[in-house]
Amino acid sequence: MITFKLKRNSLFIKLLGGFISVILILLSFNLFSFAYFSENIQDEVIKYNRQNVEVTAERYDNHIRIVQSTIARLYFNPKVVLLSELANSEQFEPVNLVVEEIRNILNNELLFLDNVVMQFGKNNFVIDKHGPGRTDETFSRIYTSPDYGPAFWTGQLNGSETLELFPQSSFSDGPYNRSGSYMPLVLRNKLNDALYIAVLLDAGKMFRSFHNSIDKRFYVLNAQGKLLYRSTDEELPSKLADKLMERSDYFKLDNSYYFYTKGATGLTYMNVISDDSLAQEASRLKVVLLAVLSLAAAMSVAVSVVVSVGFHTPVRNIIDTIEEANPDRRLRSKIDEFNFIHDKIKGILRLNRDIHDDLNDKTDKLRHVGFINKLKNIYSADNELADTNKPFYLVLFRMTLTRQFHQTLAVEPKRAAFLMKEYIDASLSEQFPDTITLQAEQDEIMTIVFTDEPAEQLIRTLESIKGVFDRDRAYCLLTIAFHPELHEPTGFTAAYEMARAMVQQRKLNGEAELILDYEPQQTMHIGFMPAQEREFAAHLQAGNEAAVLDIVKRALYAMEKRNSPAAQYVDFAKEATAKTMAALIAMKHDISGMFEDRSPYEDIQSCASIGDFTNFFEAFLGRAVALVQRRKEESHPVKQLMLDYLNRHYHEDISLETVADRLNMSPGYMSKQFKEQTGMNFSEYVNELRMQKAKELLQSSDCKIQEVAERVGYFNVNSFIRMFKKTAGLPPGEFRRLHRFGDGEGADGKQTEEKPGSAS
Repeated sequence: MITFKLKRNSLFIKLLGGFISVILILLSFNLFSFAYFSENIQDEVIKYNRQNVEVTAERYDNHIRIVQSTIARLYFNPKVVLLSELANSEQFEPVNLVVEEIRNILNNELLFLDNVVMQFGKNNFVIDKHGPGRTDETFSRIYTSPDYGPAFWTGQLNGSETLELFPQSSFSDGPYNRSGSYMPLVLRNKLNDALYIAVLLDAGKMFRSFHNSIDKRFYVLNAQGKLLYRSTDEELPSKLADKLMERSDYFKLDNSYYFYTKGATGLTYMNVISDDSLAQEASRLKVVLLAVLSLAAAMSVAVSVVVSVGFHTPVRNIIDTIEEANPDRRLRSKIDEFNFIHDKIKGILRLNRDIHDDLNDKTDKLRHVGFINKLKNIYSADNELADTNKPFYLVLFRMTLTRQFHQTLAVEPKRAAFLMKEYIDASLSEQFPDTITLQAEQDEIMTIVFTDEPAEQLIRTLESIKGVFDRDRAYCLLTIAFHPELHEPTGFTAAYEMARAMVQQRKLNGEAELILDYEPQQTMHIGFMPAQEREFAAHLQAGNEAAVLDIVKRALYAMEKRNSPAAQYVDFAKEATAKTMAALIAMKHDISGMFEDRSPYEDIQSCASIGDFTNFFEAFLGRAVALVQRRKEESHPVKQLMLDYLNRHYHEDISLETVADRLNMSPGYMSKQFKEQTGMNFSEYVNELRMQKAKELLQSSDCKIQEVAERVGYFNVNSFIRMFKKTAGLPPGEFRRLHRFGDGEGADGKQTEEKPGSAS
C-alpha cells in the first residue's frame, strides 16, 4: 500500500483546493443574489438619479462662473473703460480692439457662446461680434429675436443684479445667415454702471455636454421658479414652486419622478424620469446580475482548467529549461516538488552561463580597447582585437546637456552620458547584432555597425532614437552624424573625422538633429570686426551695459541671418567671454566673484537656442559691467569733475586745453589724470562719447545726418561720417536703417556703403 504525507503545497492539496474553490464561488453567488434582491433596487436607482442631477447642476454653475470670470476682465479693459466714457463708435482704434477681443472670446468653443454684447448707456451705443452700432438697428435688423427687441436691451441698463439669466429664445444672425436658440446672460459691474455686458449661451450645447440621463426631459428655472430652459417640448406641471422647498430632493407627480437641485447661482436644475425609465433601469440591473452569474460559471470552469494546467505546466517548463539551456526561465508553480527539481537544474545552467558570459565580456572589453587605440592613433599589439576586416557604418552622437538639465536633474553628466550610451547600444544592437558602441569623448558616443546591408534600415533606427531624445530636448539635445556610405576596413580614421565634421553642421534649432549629408564648411570670420571690438572694449571700459549688449546682439543677429551652425555661436560666445575677462583683468578687476557654481564656458556649452545665448550674455556681461560701475562709483573726484564737464559740453568745440583751462588745471596734469582714471586718452574718450550720443539720436529721432553731426560737436559732416564709420563699422544712415527697420544687411551679408557728405 502506497502512503504519502499531506503537505500544504502538495499536488493532492492543490487539486482538492481547486475544486473547493469552484464550489465556494457558486455558493458565494447564490448568497450575493439573495442579499442583493432583499434590498430595494428602486432606492438605488433614485439615489443614482439624484446624484446625476447634482453633478449636472455643478457643471452648469461652474460654466456660468467661468463665463462670468471671462467677461469680468472686459470691464477693466482700458479700451472698454474709454468707450464707456465716450460712447462714440467713431473711436475706431479702441472699437476695433474691443471687437477683436470679443471675437477671441467667442473662438473658445468650450464657452458655448454665440455672441457677446456691450450695451453702453450713452448715445444708445452697442458693440457685439459684428462691430459697433446703434441698439435699435442692431437688435431689429442684424441680431434679432422675437422675445428680445431693442427695448429689452436698453431696459437692462436699469437692472441691479450682477448676474441675471433670461429664458431661451430663438435668435437670427443676419450677417452670418444662421439662427439658433440661446439664453441671454446679463453681467453687470457695480463699479461701472455706464454699460453692461451680456452673453448669448448656447443652451442646447450646454445640455448635451453637461447632462447625461436615460430620459431627456431636463429643465432650468430661476430663483422665482420661472422656466429658463427645457430640453423637450413637454411643459412642466403648474404650481411646482411649493414642491421645490429643499436644496436638493425629488418628488413623484403623475407617472414621473422629478429630481431637482438648486445651484450656487440661484438656478434650479430639474431632471424628469418616467416610471417606465425606472423599470428599464431595474431591468438593466437584472441583466447585470445575469452577467455576474455567467461570469461566475466561467470562472468556475477557468479554475478547473487552471488546476489541470497547474500540473502540466511545471513539467513542460522543466523540459523547456533543459532544452533551451535557459536558467532564467521561471517556473510558475506552487508545488514544492516541481520547484525543487527546477531550482537544481537552474543552478547547473546558470553556472555554465556565467562562465560563458564572463569570457564574452572580457573579449568585448578588449575589442573596445582596440577601437579606442585605433581612434586615438595609439599603437598597440592588441589592435588586432579591433576587427576591421568587415565593411562598416560609423555613427557619431554628440550630447549637449542644457542648463535646465544642470538646474533640475540630480544626475551627474557622466552618469547621464553612460545611460544614453547604454540606450543607444541597446537600440542599435536589437536591429544590428554586430555593433560596437563606445564613448569617444565626454560628450561623444561612437557606434560602429558591421554590415554590408543598405543604410535605409539604419537610418530608420536612428530616426527612432532621434524621436526618443526629442521628447527630452529640454534637458539634452542630441546630434546624430551619419554619412550613409559603407566604409572599407581601412577607412576608419577618415570616417571618424568626417563624422566629427558633420556634427559641427548642427543648427541652433533647439531639437535633436539627424545629419546625413556632409557639407564642407566655408571659412568665415567668427566674432567681432575690428571696429566692433574697439567699440565693445570702449563701452565695457565705460560701464555702458546697454551698448555692450547691443554689440553682442548685433553679432548674434548677423549669425542668425547667415543661418550659422551652432558651433559658430559657441566659438563666438567663447571669444567674447575671453575678451571680456581679459579686459577686466587688464583693468585690474577681481573677476573671481563673477562665477557662480559653474564657469561661463560650461554655461556656453549648455546653450541650445539664440535665446539661451542672449540670456547668457545678459547675465555674464551684466556682472562684468557691474564690476566696472562699482569701480567708477569709487573713482577719484577729479575724474568725476572731468567726465561731468564733458557730458555737459560734448556738443561744443572743445579741446584738452580749453577743458583744462575751465577746470583750473594744466593740460599736462589733466591729460595724465584723465588717462590714469579712465584708461583712455582725452580725444578717444570725447570721440566715443560723441559717437554714443550720435547713435542715440539716430535711433530715437528723425534728424538729418547734418543735424546729428552738429548736435554732437561735429561741424563738418564728412568728418562725422568718417569717424562714425570707423567707430561703429558702418555709416550713420545704414546704422539708422539697421536699428530702426531691422534691414542692416544685404542679401550677401555685407554692410551697405554710404559716401561721406551724404545726409539723409
